[in-house]
Amino acid sequence: MLLTASLLLAGVVRFLPSLERWSDQAPWVLLLGLLAYVASIGALYRTRTDDSAKSPALADNAAESSTDDGSDGRPSQGLLRLVEEALRRLNDPAALSKCGLRRRLPGILSATRSQHGGGTIGPPGLLEQAQSLREVLVSAIEQLKPPTGAIGASAPEALQYYILHEEYVLSKSTSYIVTRYSISESTFFRNRRAAVSAVARHLETQEEIIALRQNQS
Repeated sequence: MLLTASLLLAGVVRFLPSLERWSDQAPWVLLLGLLAYVASIGALYRTRTDDSAKSPALADNAAESSTDDGSDGRPSQGLLRLVEEALRRLNDPAALSKCGLRRRLPGILSATRSQHGGGTIGPPGLLEQAQSLREVLVSAIEQLKPPTGAIGASAPEALQYYILHEEYVLSKSTSYIVTRYSISESTFFRNRRAAVSAVARHLETQEEIIALRQNQS
């Protein structure tokens, strides 16, 4: 549109008799029109580029906030991954001592060490932290255990507890567990995911309670 207007204006200046005295300026009018057209195209391109660069970032932020904040009652995805990692390393103190879950549960770990008379002289060593983390995880798994005789072992609530306890605490294989409880592998994995999520949610809640008490004191 801008280029067309410049061409028309240049033509009017060049050929209209009443504007004959301005005919020498027609090339300049056309040149200015071309420059303005190029500038407008460049500005439009930069605007579209900026918008396209911002859109993925906004989408990523929205996705992160919807999946990682735990606002729907589920644990954050970051914590869930750390709990899964720690459970796989539960019976390997050296590997467990390097697990990032330690940094997410400072309040719970400190309280656990205090219960055993630890953490009073100097910072705890890595193996001591690993031992405390193992106790915390085993305790969280035990929270899933239903009251004795309340429901059968094949009920989802009990099955989730037995899956975690036997796979991670007792180091039993998947084939052993599915055979013992006569379940399919898909049932095993579905209930294990639910159980790990419950453990992560329990730990997240306990850490928030401890932090709240410390802020109030």
